[in-house]
Amino acid sequence: TYMCMVNTPVTCPTTHVMITQETISFLIKSLDDSDYLGLICYDLGVTEDFPLMRMTRAAKEAACWAISNVKTGSGTGLYQGLAAGIRQQMAAETALAGGEAGSKVVHACFLCTDGLPTTLPRDA
Repeated sequence: TYMCMVNTPVTCPTTHVMITQETISFLIKSLDDSDYLGLICYDLGVTEDFPLMRMTRAAKEAACWAISNVKTGSGTGLYQGLAAGIRQQMAAETALAGGEAGSKVVHACFLCTDGLPTTLPRDA
């Protein structure tokens, strides 16, 4: 299972967005039917642009379409984007591993960001 969390701040140059889109598209195309992938995009808000699903041929096409349509947003809610991705993966652990905890399902988490959060966690 792979989770991609993509930061889409308005300050991000178009070339950086395009490079991120190309990189994630390459990842998607390299997956097979036994892999799962989800896509979270975040700026000051968070959206699940592609739900975690098995990477069949149709799902790969849908995931590539989703990443190609990512647009820049307003800022970098780094914590919120990371938390949303982790929540999606934790739900996958429960759903795909029959409720067992552990790392049987989650393989990798890709956090694509400019690294400059514009908001802090609520408990900071």
